[in-house]
Amino acid sequence: MMEFLFLSLIEHYREEGAAELSLGMAPLAGLSSKSVERLWNRFGRFIYRHGGAFYNFEGLRAFKQKFRPDWRPCYIAVPPGLSPTRAMADVALLIAGGPKGLIGK
Repeated sequence: MMEFLFLSLIEHYREEGAAELSLGMAPLAGLSSKSVERLWNRFGRFIYRHGGAFYNFEGLRAFKQKFRPDWRPCYIAVPPGLSPTRAMADVALLIAGGPKGLIGK
């Protein structure tokens, strides 16, 4: 069903003259696999590999990959003195629509 919906959107907007359609992001995908990377990058890779109980990171990326997207990195800038962990927690709350969205329905 999801493939049908995405293909319908792609066809509709192509007929309307759109040159691109955003599939959104694949969170934490594409992080560096170098062992010398920063702790934050290693933490992100750990969450990507083992966070499947909370979110299907790999499945989402695999689904979107079917449409041969042009993957582009997306960054979050954090001001000095603000913990990146706190910033990502705030982002997670925004995406989930609040604390109830983080723990499921």
